[in-house]
Amino acid sequence: MKLVSFKPATDGVPVVDYTFIEYYIHGACKFNCKYCFAINNRMKNTNLDKQYYIVDTFYMMGQPFVISYFGGEPSEYKYINELTEYIVEQDNGNLKRIEYQTNIDISIDNIKLNIEKFGDLVRFAPSIHIGYLKNDTIDTMIEKIDVMYDHDCFEKVAFMLEKNNIDDHYKVHEILKTRPYYNRVEYIHSYAEFEKPGEYTGRYNTTDLYKDMISDNIGSYMEDYILEYDDGTVERCNMNELFKRDICFEDWICYAGKHSMYVEYTGDFWRCAPYHARKPKLGNIFTSRDKFLLQTKYPVKCKLHKCDGCFWVKK
Repeated sequence: MKLVSFKPATDGVPVVDYTFIEYYIHGACKFNCKYCFAINNRMKNTNLDKQYYIVDTFYMMGQPFVISYFGGEPSEYKYINELTEYIVEQDNGNLKRIEYQTNIDISIDNIKLNIEKFGDLVRFAPSIHIGYLKNDTIDTMIEKIDVMYDHDCFEKVAFMLEKNNIDDHYKVHEILKTRPYYNRVEYIHSYAEFEKPGEYTGRYNTTDLYKDMISDNIGSYMEDYILEYDDGTVERCNMNELFKRDICFEDWICYAGKHSMYVEYTGDFWRCAPYHARKPKLGNIFTSRDKFLLQTKYPVKCKLHKCDGCFWVKK
């Protein structure tokens, strides 16, 4: 049985035609989660002028885009508010929104400052890491999410399911079930290992845990995909289920690039986050700006053997 079609389950909602830019603005993060593939405490962004050049490049695409601040922890970047102000000032109508992918290591005052200065152009997509709370308790963490929602600058919550502190996971789950944004909570199993090459150990793997918690949340804000096979079989799978499968998209037509770019504050860029994890960079904005712009115009053939879930492949 061969996979012949793989599509996001949009449930009738049209896929928006814009470029989603994951902007790796600051690699450091005081959380230092052991299973995190994105943190790099050696990559502490200290410049601002170079970021202006990168942002100017985004506007040169001449097409609608979303900027998603990524890290590390974006709010630890010392010039994050100045950069946001510059992005908004340059807007020519193509900026759809700026999204904070934050570990909630951001003060309520800073959340409100962003709301007051930038209005609905800034939205927050917080992630919950129960085992790595630093300056927060469960209650203060939930309070921050409540503030985001109450001020209409809330996108979604990514609830990272860890092996430790299981009782606290269920405590947070019960709290989230009482919130009006519960249908925008995405429950994500820990699975991947990037820190060391070699045989997969499963040291962070939680795919056999929290099944009842995820069952409570089925049908809400989860990434589901429709898979069709050459024998006519069709199935719908959640991202958490796809982690366990060996799905190959090599040589499929992929619209990452046109609809997705991954850009580091250093100027290095890739077509998407999985490419960043597994493939050399495509170029650097400071030395090959034209190449970056060209990547956002055309589809390519995917060169990844395994990509657990992908919005951009076509067949």
